[in-house]
Amino acid sequence: MVELKPGLTVLGCLCLYVLAACTSSQSPATAQTASSDQVCTSEKVMGSHMPVRVCRSKAEIEAEREAAREALTEIRNVPSVSTEQR
Repeated sequence: MVELKPGLTVLGCLCLYVLAACTSSQSPATAQTASSDQVCTSEKVMGSHMPVRVCRSKAEIEAEREAAREALTEIRNVPSVSTEQR
């Protein structure tokens, strides 16, 4: 039986983990069947250094943009609290 050094075993496990993390989450068949109105971007996720590929339709992007615009308008219209009225 072959004995492996503990450091070598850890290094081997780390290499396998890195290779598994690098595999694509979307199969080539799925990527090819995406409709032409979809836009894919690479976005950073909070708490991670690894970007994530996100695909959305143009309608979804526009709906998110409009929702963000409305939320910002609501925040701007909230009256501020003044410390002088106490």
